[in-house]
Amino acid sequence: MSESGSVTATAELPIVFILAKGRSGTTLLQTMLDAHPETIAPMESRFAIHFLNRYTGVTNWTAKIRERFIEDVTNEQKIRLFWELDEDSLKSSVHALPENASYGQFCKEVYGAAKSFFPKNVPRVIIDKNPIYALLTPHILKVFPKAKFIHVVRDYRGSSSSAAKLSDRVSMRQLGFRWLDSNQEIERLKERMPEHFHTVRYEDLLRNPKVTLVGIAEYLGLSYTDDMLTYHQTIEKSFEAYLQRSKSDEIRTFRKLGGTTVHKNLARPIDPTFIDKWKAVLSKGQVEELDQICGAFAKKYDYQSAVDTGIPSVSLDARIHRAKLRLYYNLPIWLRELKSKPSMAYLEQNG
Repeated sequence: MSESGSVTATAELPIVFILAKGRSGTTLLQTMLDAHPETIAPMESRFAIHFLNRYTGVTNWTAKIRERFIEDVTNEQKIRLFWELDEDSLKSSVHALPENASYGQFCKEVYGAAKSFFPKNVPRVIIDKNPIYALLTPHILKVFPKAKFIHVVRDYRGSSSSAAKLSDRVSMRQLGFRWLDSNQEIERLKERMPEHFHTVRYEDLLRNPKVTLVGIAEYLGLSYTDDMLTYHQTIEKSFEAYLQRSKSDEIRTFRKLGGTTVHKNLARPIDPTFIDKWKAVLSKGQVEELDQICGAFAKKYDYQSAVDTGIPSVSLDARIHRAKLRLYYNLPIWLRELKSKPSMAYLEQNG
């Protein structure tokens, strides 16, 4: 690699992160945005955060370091299992960057090499989403200091009800406090960087998808396209071929589990009845418990509850959960490497 390398167009693209408490419709929104021909919006992977401590301090990207970086990201578990990478393009673009390029610029080349189900033109923005990012924005900003954010908020009763289906290890009380903690953390960052945020409600995305998507597209500097509403047609047509392209039986099994168990609704049109499903699932006692924890803060987003009390302090459990997550990604990578596994509860339930 010579010093004459120049920053590529992909490495200069703006990047936007979708932030939310888990089970708030982020996968739906990511898929809708991926359907836009001018976005790069691959399935979730934590690779940029996972490898932060290994590469963020690199100031001289030698050929050896570049090769190790390529090997690391192509073997990262979610990328290996679920992404389809143009590896030749990735190698070419990584080796084209200057020796003093930032870790974030190298990460953008990984996003740019991700293949999509949807036809693409010249990209204008990179979009990434992962539910844990709501609690890891300090790490995101270390890699991408100019990042922008889309905050997706969902009714705490719907989010908690949906999350409870995936794991019986977390109580409804814990889920309520984690909803509160995630959204309070996002709001704290929003106060510091208000111009870097666009907020949408999951319920508005389902009730008025075009209006909501027009607003998001404008925030991203894009023109709205109906492709974002017909995303499910492409997913339905493409999924079987995606399975067949799996490089191994293991990868095919994981992709099938992910597609049929968690993300099966992506092949269906938007269904506004999802908004109120929690009413038939949660008991009166569970609703009252969630109202006590989340109700006062949720009024900020125009969610109504029968409780008219103050906002409680976040529970010790939720604060420990946040601290452990941040500590985990501050540890040297050699301590974390074997634990970099897909964060999907259904794999534990069905595996």
